[in-house]
Amino acid sequence: MNWNEVPVKLENITVMDNRDTIVDSVNLEILPGKVTIIMGTSGCGKSTVLKIAAGLIPINKGSVKYGEIKLYKINQKDFVQVQKHTGFMFQDGALWANKNIYENLSLPLVIADPTLKKEWVDDQVKKSLKSFGMEKEMMNRPASLSAGERKMISFLRAIISDPQILFMDEPTTYIDRKSSLLLIKKIFQFKKEGKTILLVTHDLTLAKSLADYFVFMHKGKIIVNDTIDSAMSSEDPLLRAFMEDQTPGEEKKSEI
Repeated sequence: MNWNEVPVKLENITVMDNRDTIVDSVNLEILPGKVTIIMGTSGCGKSTVLKIAAGLIPINKGSVKYGEIKLYKINQKDFVQVQKHTGFMFQDGALWANKNIYENLSLPLVIADPTLKKEWVDDQVKKSLKSFGMEKEMMNRPASLSAGERKMISFLRAIISDPQILFMDEPTTYIDRKSSLLLIKKIFQFKKEGKTILLVTHDLTLAKSLADYFVFMHKGKIIVNDTIDSAMSSEDPLLRAFMEDQTPGEEKKSEI
């Protein structure tokens, strides 16, 4: 299977938490080589959809497909392939607390190919850390890093195996401006390389500049799913209200 051409399809996805519906009958296709960005108010289900697309949390109904691979009915062989060709950046870092930074970064490589030589893995980890000026942190545990530094390690872990499909949850939160600009530059590079990206963000400016497709969620449902240009000119009242709240007008600014 050519992973450069693999679409990710969420079909009729429902997720329940006791009696509460977190994600409600969601259908979404993430096109290969494109950037799809999900936005919405806090608690709308956007991060849940991101994790479902990556196969990280259970679902009550529906299916997720990577081409012909059914993610929630997957065999071991296909699971290894999915692990090899996908990467996930968590909002809170989600690093292994009992492993040092080297071990956190090397895990995706070793899981994808246990036969890799240690020297090659060492070199990849060092190159990865050097790209963000974090070589000195290699043998430290996550607890010794700031929240922003842990976030950057989560990003490096997501991309270290050069996956074709990337999932990112609020990539620019908790990090300083310099690191944020470097990370955004990397994401634009991935877009230029034709990687498939599904990204959740609260940053409307980033969404407008980066997205090919824009998804707006409200109370567990997808309200708008369109190209970025069409979405930005949408007359949907929920989306308009959300966008106005993200970009307050001059009158609102003067009141602050």
